[in-house]
Amino acid sequence: MAPIVVLLNRGGGTLAADPSIADKVRDAFSAVGLAAEIELIGGGDCEVRCRAIADWTSGMRTPSPIIKSRTRARHSGRASSRRPKASASTSAPCHGPNVPMKPMTVLPCRPYCSRTAEPSTSGEYTSGSTELQGYLAYDDAITDKRPGVLVVHEWWGLNDYIKQESERLSDELGVNVIALDLYDGKVATTREDASKYVQSVKTDRAMGIIHGAYDYVGANAKILTIGWCFGGGWSLQTAIEGGKQVVGCVIYYGMPEKDVDRLKKLNCDVIGFFASKDNFINPQIVDEFKQNMQKAGKNVTTYEYDADHGFANPSNPIYNKEATEDAHTKAIAFLKERIK
Repeated sequence: MAPIVVLLNRGGGTLAADPSIADKVRDAFSAVGLAAEIELIGGGDCEVRCRAIADWTSGMRTPSPIIKSRTRARHSGRASSRRPKASASTSAPCHGPNVPMKPMTVLPCRPYCSRTAEPSTSGEYTSGSTELQGYLAYDDAITDKRPGVLVVHEWWGLNDYIKQESERLSDELGVNVIALDLYDGKVATTREDASKYVQSVKTDRAMGIIHGAYDYVGANAKILTIGWCFGGGWSLQTAIEGGKQVVGCVIYYGMPEKDVDRLKKLNCDVIGFFASKDNFINPQIVDEFKQNMQKAGKNVTTYEYDADHGFANPSNPIYNKEATEDAHTKAIAFLKERIK
């Protein structure tokens, strides 16, 4: 793929004189799944050569993202808990790091949808020869087979915030939830680690995790996908990989698939929530996505808020409560309609 060249400064000197700018720009691109090659050029120019990660092949241009706010835990023996508000470092390009929360135990593996399995006390599960990690949220009181939601984490990894969002989804929709772990147990608490982890994701391994989750829930399960930022793009990829058993896909400010032929493999409607002030997944990218979906003959509904990238994470300094609540209401309505 040809490199993308972005001129950040021309003729000044202040930008190029600051060596930290390279790290800041690299982190910003990493937040949306791109690896950046930085060059500080004489005369004050700062040229950012941004290339897609070499591993993103087969039409996958970037990683993927989604969901939102608080949660109510209803698993037996656990009281409801709310996420306390916390400030994040303003140096983080996307979302705040792992939000401080009360300790939360990993839910045991349970029968998912049409699949039966022996309960386990860990967050690890096996599909064939593939060992996977994840977080499973479900309601003990419901014994019938239920649809499943596959959640994909932000660039920070599968932290407590994502686990509580999984609990919230399970609670509001009455479904089983698997939060996938594309980092294989690694969780970032600094932007440096998050940047490193997001660039270390290998397509083959990520696809193995996704297909392992589908094997685990069973071929007859009705599945929905959702993710934010890094996870937003991967939510779409997960939906594409799921074929006809996927009935809905939610994307929060994630990089869309650009390959029309790959989009033609999608078998569900998509709803996306984006930010008009987002410099990464900008309005032009969103418009292109809508055009590509139309070319592929697929349905997509998008909403663009007067907000910035990562607006739905309460630990983000630019968290937008009004936009988050509106997006959440629309996302839940979209998902409920498809699991009737």
